[in-house]
Amino acid sequence: MEITDLIAVSDRPGAEFINDAETVRYGTMFLRARCFATPLMFLCFSMVHFTQAIGRGRDSFLLAVIRQLVFNIPLLFLFNHLFGEQGIVWTQLTADLFTVAVSYLIYFRIRKQEGWPVTI
Repeated sequence: MEITDLIAVSDRPGAEFINDAETVRYGTMFLRARCFATPLMFLCFSMVHFTQAIGRGRDSFLLAVIRQLVFNIPLLFLFNHLFGEQGIVWTQLTADLFTVAVSYLIYFRIRKQEGWPVTI
């Protein structure tokens, strides 16, 4: 099953096991948010693995700290305050979006430092 398929039928998995409409609604909301966040999370992890693979453990650690401590945790508090449980659901997507941007800035800095051609 692809992510787009899962988004389209995201109300069904919860309804198969739970009869409470409110719980199914929350589960559907969480599942859809996770589906949208997954590609960005993949990009974040790819960049962490890339930096580890080329011996840049410091950059790898920095990306992990940025993802959780700089973006994810503060956004949890902020989005919870602004949007309630809806905000908490979308925090991961937003944090990963920011982390991907920082990841690619670090990536292009590494390419420049290593003397690799920088192309977009």
